[in-house]
Amino acid sequence: MTTFIDQPAGVTTATGALLDTRSQEEKDKDWLHEEFAFGEKTPVIWEKKADYKEYYPYEQGSSLSCVAGGIAITIEYLESLENHHIIPSRKDIYYARVNYPSGGMMMPDAFKIGIRGACYENQLMSQGLGETAMNKEYKVTDEMIASRSKHALGGWVSVANITDYDELARLVDERPLVAFWFFDNNFSYQEWWRQFPQIVNNKMTRFGKGVARHQACIVDRTLFNGKKYFVVQDTSGHGTGFGVNKNLRLVSEDFMFSRLYAVGYGINKPTPVDTDKPTGIKLTQNLQVGSTGEEVKMLQKVLIHEKLLPIKQPTGYFGGATRKAVVRFQEKYASEILTPANLKKGTGLVRTNTRNLINKLYA
Repeated sequence: MTTFIDQPAGVTTATGALLDTRSQEEKDKDWLHEEFAFGEKTPVIWEKKADYKEYYPYEQGSSLSCVAGGIAITIEYLESLENHHIIPSRKDIYYARVNYPSGGMMMPDAFKIGIRGACYENQLMSQGLGETAMNKEYKVTDEMIASRSKHALGGWVSVANITDYDELARLVDERPLVAFWFFDNNFSYQEWWRQFPQIVNNKMTRFGKGVARHQACIVDRTLFNGKKYFVVQDTSGHGTGFGVNKNLRLVSEDFMFSRLYAVGYGINKPTPVDTDKPTGIKLTQNLQVGSTGEEVKMLQKVLIHEKLLPIKQPTGYFGGATRKAVVRFQEKYASEILTPANLKKGTGLVRTNTRNLINKLYA
């Protein structure tokens, strides 16, 4: 059995999962699940699972590579959909972090590395290594570069509203979710390192003194004694949970909403959708990240038709994917939109010039 915390010996606060320190301008560029969630929401049926299988076996040892483990699980899952059964090297992900040589990773940086891709575990060992070994320099071969290119994410999506329990259930039915948790790391009562994580310190926040922050993927859901739980795969704390390697935890709704502070998932490379040219479009409002409603849907219809927005149907939520599509639209029609405003690059803001051209082209 390994250490219960994802950190080197002697460190009292786990920081394997770092907080997102980017500016709001950078955060506004993120693709959001709310942009991709469309159509009728089918009722979620919760059922008791007969057993808890071993999902993605991995032992992170005493390293702070829990987030890298989540990205590797994501790549492994997406590749399995194409019948490619691979094990990505966590070290190849962890070593590329922006805060190297400091420990831990934040979600946007980790997914960005996932988009670059990862080589195979048999090309670069990471299983069970400590922090020092995970940070040891290594030679990157042409074969490793080819593996990265072959096994890479097409993008990543952040979940803004993590208080919708059923929506999280729908998501985890389709994919593993890279989930960021915080908890009190006092070993006298152990909030996290147990089969059923429990809230003991009600005053704990993710910014607080002595807080532990950790990534462990949500991989399934179940009923246990009539109560809803998410099954969480931990790459640390083997011997303290359920399953073959005793590293699965059942997380209740209370713990989820009190201790989960970020969720994201990887996607394969999105493909443009062929649609008929929309008509009757008339935009009257300024639109930007955070805007919602019918005019956002009209805007998205145009962007989908232009093959700039990789969603299947308009959702009415303006997030990072819509923003990026607006930028590309503005730069595609730069002479009508940007040049009159003395701009060289798209802004992602739907203002007078952008609105007028869309209305003209799609009236």
